[in-house]
Amino acid sequence: VELIEKLLKEKIAIMTAIAERKAKGTNNKLG
Repeated sequence: VELIEKLLKEKIAIMTAIAERKAKGTNNKLG
């Protein structure tokens, strides 16, 4: 169970990082 939780946390961290990068990219385009 611990392994699955670690993988899920890593996936969420990666997804949030990608979302943040996309948000920054759109902000840069608007700016």
